[in-house]
Amino acid sequence: MSHCPSVPSPHDRITGPHPARHTALLLPRGYTDGDARAVASTLDTLDDSALDDTYTYLCAVMDVTLRLTLTAQPAARDVGRAAEQAATAAPPHYEFAFGQAVRAWAAGDTQALTRAADADLPGAVHLPAVMTVALGASVLDHDGLNALLNRLPEDPRRSRPPPDRSSPVGAARTTPSIQ
Repeated sequence: MSHCPSVPSPHDRITGPHPARHTALLLPRGYTDGDARAVASTLDTLDDSALDDTYTYLCAVMDVTLRLTLTAQPAARDVGRAAEQAATAAPPHYEFAFGQAVRAWAAGDTQALTRAADADLPGAVHLPAVMTVALGASVLDHDGLNALLNRLPEDPRRSRPPPDRSSPVGAARTTPSIQ
């Protein structure tokens, strides 16, 4: 499977100026592809500070995915089923807890994700990746979910891209639409 050049492959190592962004894209891609080896190795070289940055970025990615996919109003059972499927790529000690946490969240237990994330920092980093994939997979096919991941803005914590100052009229840039 080839990946868009701007999105890292699950087999890439974390390099460059944005290791949190890089990791935050590798992890959901590994879960989307069901690649347990890529998922397991993604966080290996990160210290607590980088894990924290990656967690922050992944929460923003999850929020963007949540807003985009909930407009389709997926059924709780579809989100739960997708979470359990994605969680099969999680490290074994997280697999059951993540599937159950997302299933409980989809059924209305809004604290389920918080309780599951409180276990440890690496687990907290994996959880929004599983949630992102569960939400995306509940309404999109594999290619659609990859397209969503490919089109995430540079910093999903920003609700809008900054204005394009190079334009003579200062028109705002737009994020490409998902097709």
